[in-house]
Amino acid sequence: MRQRPVMAAVGTVALAVVLAGCARGGLAPRGPEAERILDVTEILVIAGGAVALLVVATWVVAVRRPGRGDDLDAGRDELDPDPVERGLVLGGGIVLPGVVLTGLFVLGVWTMSRPPPTGDLVVEVVAHQFWWEVTYRQVPGVEPFATANEIHVPTDTDVDFRLRSEDVIHSFFVPQLAGKVDMVPGRVTSLTLSADQPGVYEGACAEFCGMQHARMRMRIVAQEPDDFAAWADGQTRPAQAPEGPEEVRGREVFLARSCVGCHTIRGVAEEGDVGPDLTHLATRDEIAAGTLPLDESNLRAWIDNAQSIKGGARMPPQDLPDEELDALVAYLLGLG
Repeated sequence: MRQRPVMAAVGTVALAVVLAGCARGGLAPRGPEAERILDVTEILVIAGGAVALLVVATWVVAVRRPGRGDDLDAGRDELDPDPVERGLVLGGGIVLPGVVLTGLFVLGVWTMSRPPPTGDLVVEVVAHQFWWEVTYRQVPGVEPFATANEIHVPTDTDVDFRLRSEDVIHSFFVPQLAGKVDMVPGRVTSLTLSADQPGVYEGACAEFCGMQHARMRMRIVAQEPDDFAAWADGQTRPAQAPEGPEEVRGREVFLARSCVGCHTIRGVAEEGDVGPDLTHLATRDEIAAGTLPLDESNLRAWIDNAQSIKGGARMPPQDLPDEELDALVAYLLGLG
């Protein structure tokens, strides 16, 4: 029986060490903001393990100390207070929690504080049910432009995000780069993040926002500054002109059907503001906010009946003849 408290104490220490290791390996931060969060996570795990160990140690002391049952026959006023017990109550119940909680509060405030925006590179992200509208408001050397769901950033550069919601509460969360930031209708929140190295970092909405919340994903693509500058320059250009007869026919279908009322293709039709900007659709890897890889069959199925794939999306079934649907898909896949 007396071995159980000792085993519990050893198990507590081992668990704290394992959790601290899992935090570093699982979060894999790739930016200074995420590094700070990981540091705090490790401190919280270690502090929690230490508090648990103290509780177990107190239990061990209580179990192993000789009883005072013989004193119970005496009057309550005649019992002398035990200095060990008094020390445990004062130290473990008042002093230690006060010091630990105060320290963790200060640490949390420091973690939540963010550097002021630099204003050099400004990206506005608007959350919709269930996709992300991305507008590059300020990029050195290029005019503003819009895209969707896939956000490109240069490495080792502070990127200032302006975040807002168009409908319900959403939350912007890219774990390897920064903590989550809520997006509340009627408010603009800010986030400055930086990526240490090139790569693709998965993100998602982290606040339940409706029936397709789980399929409201995004990708942040971190590129070397020169590669980002080349990508941004390409995104500012009007849509690529169709090359073959089928693509020409596809542009005609786009202009004649309801597509033009919801989507913008710069240089072709720029009135649509309900759905994603399609000007350079073919440069993206996915469609429907990470629901499907971008290829001919998936794009065809999405245009034909998006509701069968992502019920609750705002895009209605199109019911196009096969000839028109094939031409439209060919045209959109040529928008590089």
